[in-house]
Amino acid sequence: MTAPRKIPNPSSPSVAARLGRQITPGRIAVLVAFVIALVVIGYAARIDQSDTQLPLLTTGFVLLGLVFLALASWGCLTLIHAGSDADGRTAFFAALFGGLCAIGAAGAFGGAVVLALIWKTTS
Repeated sequence: MTAPRKIPNPSSPSVAARLGRQITPGRIAVLVAFVIALVVIGYAARIDQSDTQLPLLTTGFVLLGLVFLALASWGCLTLIHAGSDADGRTAFFAALFGGLCAIGAAGAFGGAVVLALIWKTTS
C-alpha cells in the first residue's frame, strides 16, 4: 500500500519566497568577509614570501575571527528567539552552531595574537 500524496497547502509560502527571506544583506556581508579572509590567508600562506607575509596572515586571522564572532552572535540570538518560541530543535542546533563558531573565533584570534607577537619580534 502506498502512502497518500500530500497536497500542497496554498497558504504556505513557496520555496522561492522562503529562500528570498533567507538571503539578507547581513548574511551576504558575512559570506563575503569569510571568503575574503580565506583568500587573504591563502595568499599570505602560499604565494607571498616577502616581509608582508606575517602582517597579511595576522589580518586574515583577525578578519576570520570577526566573522566567526558574528556567526556566534547570530547563533546566540537565534537561540534566544527559539527558546522564547519553545522550539527545542532550533534552540539546540543554534546553540551547537554558535558554540562551534565561538570556538573558531577564539582560535582565530589566538592565532592572530601569536602571529602578531612573532611579527613584532622579527621586525
